[in-house]
Amino acid sequence: MEPQGIIDLADKIIYEKCTDWICFNSYFSKLLVSDDYDTFIFMFVIWTNKFIENELNIVCKKKKYLELPEKLDLSIMAEKMPEIKRWQKKIKEKVQNKTNWFINITEKTLEDNRQKKVLGMIECIQIIGRNLTHAATLYNEKFERDWDVFSTMMCLQYPDYAKAHINKKFQDEYLAANAFITKYNVFIPRYYVLCMDIYKTADGRRHNQDENRHNYARIAEILAEIPKIYRLILLGNSLEPTKKRLDKQGCISFILNVPFDKFIPTFVKVKKSYGYYDNYILNDGEQTLVCHPMHEVMVPCTKLYARTDIDLYVESAYIKTEFEQIKQQLGVYEDGIASTDAKKYAYENIIKEINIPDRETLLEKLGNPSSKLIELLNTIFKDRGDKAKKETRRKLVQNGFSRKTFYDLYNFYKSEHNKIRPEKDTIIAFAFCMELRLDDVINLLISAGYVLSPAMERDIIIKHFLMNECYSLEDLNILLERVGLTAIKGKSKGKGKECNLSSDKSAFS
Repeated sequence: MEPQGIIDLADKIIYEKCTDWICFNSYFSKLLVSDDYDTFIFMFVIWTNKFIENELNIVCKKKKYLELPEKLDLSIMAEKMPEIKRWQKKIKEKVQNKTNWFINITEKTLEDNRQKKVLGMIECIQIIGRNLTHAATLYNEKFERDWDVFSTMMCLQYPDYAKAHINKKFQDEYLAANAFITKYNVFIPRYYVLCMDIYKTADGRRHNQDENRHNYARIAEILAEIPKIYRLILLGNSLEPTKKRLDKQGCISFILNVPFDKFIPTFVKVKKSYGYYDNYILNDGEQTLVCHPMHEVMVPCTKLYARTDIDLYVESAYIKTEFEQIKQQLGVYEDGIASTDAKKYAYENIIKEINIPDRETLLEKLGNPSSKLIELLNTIFKDRGDKAKKETRRKLVQNGFSRKTFYDLYNFYKSEHNKIRPEKDTIIAFAFCMELRLDDVINLLISAGYVLSPAMERDIIIKHFLMNECYSLEDLNILLERVGLTAIKGKSKGKGKECNLSSDKSAFS
């Protein structure tokens, strides 16, 4: 199924209020009849996690967990542990009954429409349903609940891993499911493995360099085959259905995107890690884990917080870029761009100069310390005079960035200053205003954990401007907006107020 068809189908399963029976007959049965098993399993994961999310939200509101502080006293967490385990047991029974019903109706539909069974399909649904249920109702910290899902997907995808980690009495079930996944090219287990490898490699504190190299080899292998819909979801793109759904809040209506990040792994970029803390207490001389209630009402393995720009991974392995499409889009608007030379947009020259870094180079980039950013900013500001600084500040303000944004960059290298890692668009805007060379811009971005990726249309255009020393943010934004991409603009809300910079997701548009 085409990406837009999958987006529309997911939108219906998530938002339409109908009985399970009607939902199955309207959507899932058609996928079975058409032999689209990849989309069928993908939608089963969303359907199951949607039910889990609904149940967890009910508990969260009823118990008022949102009102709890991020850093909760260990004694309070210990008191709430029996309560959490009780409602987890109830939810587990509900979800198990739900997935058992789904398995039974799937078997019946297959029998009604076929001479023979689809070998391994029921085993695959059983394993995924059982595991999603177990992880969602497991009293443990977030990483361990996420890992519970990831490890199961590893076992589904790789038989050798299953043999080493699964109890012998379940191995035949996993081997049958693996045969089904391989035969019908069901991609969802590989997608989970990909996300976990990126997550572990980006979080270098948990894993050594040798393991990171192994993870990266598998990342490259999976990204080389990734279907477009999974790539869009992985990068956190805003995905709208063909038929727009509106959410009214007061007098304003908002178009509802399909919230894949609530139901399958998606990378969410934040300035700092969210702060619900788990810890251990001594109980009868033994350490006992006590968890923040907010961790226990999160659907496992959905929103993942990476400390490194996901572009770094996609840049190196996802070479299937849509150069021709971008070239056609640019060709329409080149001549109309104000005060620019159309000859500078010779697209063939851009493609020739794009280099995909090898794995060792990439891993070296990932290891760059944050102190490198401080050093580079220090050098840039010292090399430029006061006049250049004032002009840079003026240009940033003109493009919607607050003065505070400039001073955060200017004072970043000072030890007493409260350091907030600049966002990608802020660094790009700063580079244009300072008229930095392309190499300096690339080093500056890498030191902050970002990169200009040749797999991203928006980054290709930005890199092309810098390569040809076209430093007009106005011209850049005209082109970006005309081809349907997000402009480089701040969102200053008035003098003296901190601006809310454009989301990191814009870099993946």
